This record gives sequence, structure tokens and C-alpha cells, in this order.
Amino acid sequence: MTRPAQAIPKIVAAPGASIASWSGCAALALACLGVALALLAPSAHAAAPHDSARVVTPQPIAAAPEPMPFFHLKYADSMSSVNDRCVVTHNRLNPAIHPLYVNGRPVGFC
Repeated sequence: MTRPAQAIPKIVAAPGASIASWSGCAALALACLGVALALLAPSAHAAAPHDSARVVTPQPIAAAPEPMPFFHLKYADSMSSVNDRCVVTHNRLNPAIHPLYVNGRPVGFC
């Protein structure tokens, strides 16, 4: 069975209105939206008109503090550690933790 052909629905508008007036209405709505956004946006000139007379002098950038020095540990077997900071957390080495020997050289941990 075949279906009967359906009619294309017509756009129903108000009496006397046409598609051309709808596009004009959309353009008017967009224009109103643009004006509303322009009125709500803060203006640089309206915020502080006296700012242009103010002179701003650049401030020097503060230098980062010097990091604390880390030291190699010297163990009871008179060998010093290969590293100066912890391999895991990059903090200073803890002398209470025994080193791990890699190729006969001590590696300290925190």
C-alpha cells in the first residue's frame, strides 16, 4: 500500500503580515538586543574620566627568594650520597633513613 501524498503545510501569519515583515521584525529584535547590550556594557570613558591624567610608574618585579641549599649526606661508610635532595618529593635528605646503594654508590631518601 502506498501512502497518500501529504500537503506541505503553509506558514500561517497574522492577517496582513508576510514573511518579509517577519524578517524585518527579526532584524528589529536584533537591533534592540544590540542597543541593550551596548547600554549595559561598562564604558571605559564613563568609568573614570580623570584616569588619563594619572601617570603610572612601573614597579620593579620582586626577585624570588633564594632557595635553601641542599647538601649531600656523608654516611658511616665515609661515602657521600649521589643526590642532594629526595628523589621522590624533592625535599632535603633525611639522615635517619638508610641509603639505597646503586652500583656501589649511596642514594639518599627523605
